[in-house]
Amino acid sequence: MTVREFDTHQGIYSFEITNFNAALHSHPAVEIIVATEGSFSTLTSDSNHADITFAVIDTNVPHKVLADGCQLRLLMVEHQDSWIKAALAQYKISIKNGVYIENSANDRLALLEYLEQAARQVNATKTYDERVNVCLDFLENQDIEYNSMIKVLQDKTHLSESRLSHLFKENVGISLKKYRAWCRLKKTIALVLENHDSLFSASLSCGFYDQAHFSKTFKERLGISPSEVYNSRTLQE
Repeated sequence: MTVREFDTHQGIYSFEITNFNAALHSHPAVEIIVATEGSFSTLTSDSNHADITFAVIDTNVPHKVLADGCQLRLLMVEHQDSWIKAALAQYKISIKNGVYIENSANDRLALLEYLEQAARQVNATKTYDERVNVCLDFLENQDIEYNSMIKVLQDKTHLSESRLSHLFKENVGISLKKYRAWCRLKKTIALVLENHDSLFSASLSCGFYDQAHFSKTFKERLGISPSEVYNSRTLQE
């Protein structure tokens, strides 16, 4: 796996991957996948598509990707759902039931590269309820014990814990606790890329309890185990 870009501020994550087989996973980012050589398959709870060359998967949609003998470009864009979907609509691409696929030979690499470049120019301000934006800014910049975090966020948003939890999930699609783990995962990967630390030592620095906790979160959000990425020395810039 080659990491082309990993920008946690803009929420833009770009990769080149060969022979990618991801178990069922989901993440709070729109995912665009292009086969640059060969074809791949996707599986969701509502659909199963084989021999495809292009897919768009909506945020928080559980899915598998099977790409034996295939080279992929993969782009994940976070917190820009409306903009991404409007841009895709210009190309007559509409996400239905959480996924859009093509199995034709259309060249979609140019579209992926356009979206990747344009996403950098989009205002990084998140378009959720302002109280949710406050929570996201805190989660992405602070990491404290969970109960203390909830109290801080209650003070910042003037909401009860139940109302805060409901509003956050309604806007972002996952719970505060799961998004907190997602933030820790992003910080871990960024630390590895910046400082060349091991994934395990970086994960401890970013708040994971132990290797099992980190590995579980990694696979739930990315579909592969940390060892498949790092021990094989495929995680690189």
